[in-house]
Amino acid sequence: METVQGFASEWPQYLWSMSWQVAVLAAFVWVVSLLCRRASPSFRYWLWMVVLLRLCLPVHIGVSLGIGDEVRLAAEHTATTVLYEPVIATILQPHPVSSPAASNLTAAAESPHDFPWHTLVAWAWLAPAAGFAMLVLYRRYRVQGLLRACAPVTRPELIALLLECARRLGVRGQIGLVTLPESRGGGPAVIGVWRPTIVLPPSMANTWDIEDLEPILLHELAHVRRNDLLINVLQIVLQTVYFFHPVIWYANARIRHERELACDDLAVLHSGGRQRRYGRSMLRVIEETQVTAPALWVSGAGITERRNSLSGRILRMTEKTYRAHKPLGRLSLAALAVVALLGIAIAGENAVQASAPLEKAKAEMMGRVEDFFLHNFRDVTSRKSLEWGDVTADDKGNSSIRYKYQASIWDKQTKIMNQVFTFDAKGEFVAVKDEKGFPQDVVKQAADTSTKDGLQALVEDFFSKNFRDITARKSIEWGEPTKGDAGNVSIRYKYEATIWDKDKIVQDKVFTFNANGEFVSVEDAQPAK
Repeated sequence: METVQGFASEWPQYLWSMSWQVAVLAAFVWVVSLLCRRASPSFRYWLWMVVLLRLCLPVHIGVSLGIGDEVRLAAEHTATTVLYEPVIATILQPHPVSSPAASNLTAAAESPHDFPWHTLVAWAWLAPAAGFAMLVLYRRYRVQGLLRACAPVTRPELIALLLECARRLGVRGQIGLVTLPESRGGGPAVIGVWRPTIVLPPSMANTWDIEDLEPILLHELAHVRRNDLLINVLQIVLQTVYFFHPVIWYANARIRHERELACDDLAVLHSGGRQRRYGRSMLRVIEETQVTAPALWVSGAGITERRNSLSGRILRMTEKTYRAHKPLGRLSLAALAVVALLGIAIAGENAVQASAPLEKAKAEMMGRVEDFFLHNFRDVTSRKSLEWGDVTADDKGNSSIRYKYQASIWDKQTKIMNQVFTFDAKGEFVAVKDEKGFPQDVVKQAADTSTKDGLQALVEDFFSKNFRDITARKSIEWGEPTKGDAGNVSIRYKYEATIWDKDKIVQDKVFTFNANGEFVSVEDAQPAK
């Protein structure tokens, strides 16, 4: 359940941050593509692929060009989560007299509940995304059924032509060649990522001359050589996740368009540069096919995948400036790398600026709550943060934030608290209210000093209440339990400690507890000489 709640809390923020970055990156790529409109389709194809590749990287991979605001926000956020809580643990020692402010809190005005908007957003995303995924799977199922209904090509000269074209393009492995049923319309296409199969209309496979079929087979085999079918799967997965983002749909459309142009060029190159004959075959495809191959966007690619652009592709080959396919050179690859790094950096910068107001408001509210703990709740002698909600506002100008934490009451009882803290527009405290079902008692289990796991748990509990200067810790090695005098038990623990999020030191300590699991001492494993 906690995993689901964590997903609901983090996923909307992830989508928001990534959506901002991709929108800015796509705008940058669009400008570059206009400047490079005379470049090869392969170059423009990989230029737009930068947008999709960004979606496959972690959300915080971008490097900001101007880090002043980012550092400031990070410092403000760190101050609330790293500095405040250790100071509180040091100041708030057990006192027999409770704070008057704390005793009067139950009579304070109630604050509004922290509305779980992130859960609603997560469900609002999940339902359409699941529906889109089901549609993809259904169409994939239909394509598989269509392939089972296809008949293998038996025309000897056509099979020989397929082998010859595959050899020219350097396509290895077995390539299937089948014809569609007479009752099914569709143009030529290649389907299947792991076992590519070229599908031809029966009239094309049976009646066309070999000379007219050669450009068609070369085009479909070009898709196989370029791994376009695998990239197409990636496009569909990302389009399913970001179904709501028009930029992703536009980027996918541009990638498919440039992909077809690149396959045209590759096919013309391996047909001996005879683009006029290639254009005639494409024109005949337009004349003799009425619809595109069904559901190709799921598992394949075809020469008629973007039928309305075929005429433009034919005209492009008739221009005097037309040049057949040429592999990307070092200069082109370097230019793509620069565009990718620069674009991601610019996108990351703008994403930080877009999310800064929200992060700053949350950091300020967290700081107010921490300041409130400095002067109240003296019975809370130690505290462990579990979850911070998002900032909400009411019609009176008050702001609220939900805070879930584990509290130790006078070092005796342990409770899980989940409270909404409300402050007015000036930052003055207004009210605090328990969420429904809280507080919850945490039953302390009996200490186990007879096993290694039990001693490790005692050490971890000790760290939760002490060593507040250690803001991060990485375990290196645990020793074996040893028994000492008076029934005491010790265990050696070696770890890397981060002090106030700055210095890192390696510690090797021996922790000793009595038979009841009560702390006795902690000493260096190897005393300084």
